[in-house]
Amino acid sequence: MTNSEITDATPAVMFSHVSRRGCQGPTFGPPCLPGDVPIAEQIARNNVADVIFGGGLSRFEPADEAVMRTNGYRVLGNFGDAALPTQTSASQRVATRSDVAAVTGRNQRVIGLFNRGNMTVEKYKRENPGSVQAAEPTLPELTQKALDLLGNSDQAERRGFFLQVEGSLIDKRSHANDAAQTLEEMKAFDDAVDVALNYASANRDTLVIVTADHECGGFNIISKGSFTNAEAIAPPGNVDSGNTANNSTPTRPTAGGLDPARSTGSINGSGSSNPRNFAPATFRTPDDPASVADGSPEASLWLSYLSGNHTGANVNIYAQGPSADRFDEWMDNTDIYRKMVGALGLN
Repeated sequence: MTNSEITDATPAVMFSHVSRRGCQGPTFGPPCLPGDVPIAEQIARNNVADVIFGGGLSRFEPADEAVMRTNGYRVLGNFGDAALPTQTSASQRVATRSDVAAVTGRNQRVIGLFNRGNMTVEKYKRENPGSVQAAEPTLPELTQKALDLLGNSDQAERRGFFLQVEGSLIDKRSHANDAAQTLEEMKAFDDAVDVALNYASANRDTLVIVTADHECGGFNIISKGSFTNAEAIAPPGNVDSGNTANNSTPTRPTAGGLDPARSTGSINGSGSSNPRNFAPATFRTPDDPASVADGSPEASLWLSYLSGNHTGANVNIYAQGPSADRFDEWMDNTDIYRKMVGALGLN
């Protein structure tokens, strides 16, 4: 489960093999290479996972739904009209929070895709409670449902289960350098971790691992009066073509200009004619005077970005439960797989 498209990189590796990660579907054309089967088709036909939650409905076609139903899946919403050559928002119906709540019983196999593109950021849903997107479930809600469904199965009793939960919009909002959206996505992921830990406390044979595949944006928390970090000559655009509800215009100077009120750093780069700094986002904290507002240079919490892309910064890894001692404070990312295999007692 993820809150990006289910065909995106991290969830896709659980279902599929392709030459290029962009070969998501529904077409077999570029970026798919000859011989590749789009990720969506593999998800529908490889019969791998019992619970599949995420976005990306536009990647799927009616034939995918038919195959999944034959394989025993309960399909929430629908994948479109087989009489149409191309599916649109009019022919496909995304799943909703109500659809998920209606799934009960033992040994359920279910797929729910809650947006035709990436799922919607929590900030937009909070600010637009009457929107269609507000009917999308949250990451912690989906985590709880997935645990309920997987735990209530014959397989869980015999062999246990594996669940991957990805808070992928943290990365996508960091690419856009939108601090407000990123923070709410981090909070949603933290709440999902809490759900998992609560499950583990009631099921003591559960191992919970929390980590990230990389850092993105060089996100920094700095104090009032600090200098800003380096950035590209213009902030990266925040446009999600698959889900326009995620679009935003971060409130800060553009084109690399220095904010005279908030930016105290020197110009980064050669030549004053090509300034590369801009002011960070600022947020008030509870101990700030009542007159201090978000965006004010007097706000205590300053958030800054180094870039609009991935960085080489190390990421944390946390583990709790049986075999948690296998996971070290410092380890190569490729070791995580082997340690998980060992924890499961597999060869």
